[in-house]
Amino acid sequence: MLRTGKQVWEASAKRSALSIRHEELQFHLDRYTALVTQCSVLAGFAFESIVHLYVDNDASFAFYAWCFASLAFTVCCSVYVVVTGTVLIVFAQQLALLGQEGESLEVAVAHLRKRRVTLFAIGFSALACLVSAGMALAFIKMGYVAMLVAGAFAATFVATMLSVSSIFCAIGRRTLVTGATKLVTPNGYFDLASLQPGAGDPSVLARYEQEVV
Repeated sequence: MLRTGKQVWEASAKRSALSIRHEELQFHLDRYTALVTQCSVLAGFAFESIVHLYVDNDASFAFYAWCFASLAFTVCCSVYVVVTGTVLIVFAQQLALLGQEGESLEVAVAHLRKRRVTLFAIGFSALACLVSAGMALAFIKMGYVAMLVAGAFAATFVATMLSVSSIFCAIGRRTLVTGATKLVTPNGYFDLASLQPGAGDPSVLARYEQEVV
């Protein structure tokens, strides 16, 4: 009766710990999904612009080079984020759900956390390159108002940078916790998610209790 009660408690504790860890997993998956969606739109828009941009011999070649280079970098950065983010989402969710090892969920979350800064930075670079292409396109197609339009693009980008930096400094740099549920034991920290209910040998447990006493 007592041993059964212990096993039930262990199973309940492990389930609760895994549910907390799963919330962290879902949080990262949602963020990556939103990023991949936005970058897929940027990639399609930039590639469409490269294909349909008509080269006018009256315009300066430097502006065309600026525009095409910016659009090309937009496509490259966006495609990298879309492919890498999609593969990361698929395999992280697969490992968390179907992994044989007891720590498969923790490994999946760790990989998602490890790559979030790189992917979001590259995604933001794709947006910056798109704004740069818009500025170049203003000089190609808009004649006398090119400076005004390019200035509007530049002002929008600067305002976006300042807003993002302000948000990051206000709440993005705060210390965050993870979904790991760890307890302090005489032998160090123990993660409840790695608990194996009913897997212990009573004789080994008895010897351990004697050593503690």
